[in-house]
Amino acid sequence: LMWGFHIAVSWIGGVRDIRDTQCGFKLFSRSAAQLLFTNLHLSRWAFDVELLWLAQQYGINIVEVPVNWREVEGSHLEEEDTRLVSIRMFKDLVRVRFSYLLGVWKVAGKERKKEKEKEERQGVKKKVSQSKIQK
Repeated sequence: LMWGFHIAVSWIGGVRDIRDTQCGFKLFSRSAAQLLFTNLHLSRWAFDVELLWLAQQYGINIVEVPVNWREVEGSHLEEEDTRLVSIRMFKDLVRVRFSYLLGVWKVAGKERKKEKEKEERQGVKKKVSQSKIQK
């Protein structure tokens, strides 16, 4: 089941090179956490996928580090709950993919960054044009 979800995360969710997106143990710098969590739309099971996708969009470095993990009694879903949650997670993956793709959800700050880069390129063009005029 998780193998299928991992493929869906990669293909539909757009999160690549992360082996365990659903691990409950994640660590963020304060600035990364503020940026990511204030821009997060999902609050259910697949929020991790959106969180990692956003981190990749912002160019935040993601590193998987092995940890010693101890299972706690009652921390797993029952089999019938697993099927229902899996369907919801798949729906959320599709929702994330198409909401960003169609512009329903936006990656905050990305538009401003693009505008700034465009302004900088235009500034370089103007400087080049002015130097040609002066010669």
